[in-house]
Amino acid sequence: MPERDLLYGLTFAGLYLELAGAFLLSIEAIGFDHLERLGEGLRKHRVLSFLILLAAAVALLAMSKLGLAIHLAEAMILICSIALVSDFGPKMLGAIVHRLEKGTAGAVGFLLFALGFSLQAYVNLSLLY
Repeated sequence: MPERDLLYGLTFAGLYLELAGAFLLSIEAIGFDHLERLGEGLRKHRVLSFLILLAAAVALLAMSKLGLAIHLAEAMILICSIALVSDFGPKMLGAIVHRLEKGTAGAVGFLLFALGFSLQAYVNLSLLY
């Protein structure tokens, strides 16, 4: 594997670990009771969120065809990500809320965030020297 590909892989792994850690830290900060109510609200308005997703998909595809914002592959990845989150979002919130005790989500989030930040710092420092 070339060094360039390894550095790209480490950068993206660090980014995703940072995002996962920030997500868990925000869950801890928001509170479990509020997240349960949010999950119930998302389940009730599933049709509205599907229509918003459909409008966003059409807008992204139109912009990618015009070449204004993003390429077609990036638009498709973004559309698939939004679809997965909007469909499985309430289930994921419920699973996270019920499985993690108070304090655990914050500790795991901090560890993931620190690990992701360290990976990105390693890549940046290795590019300097």
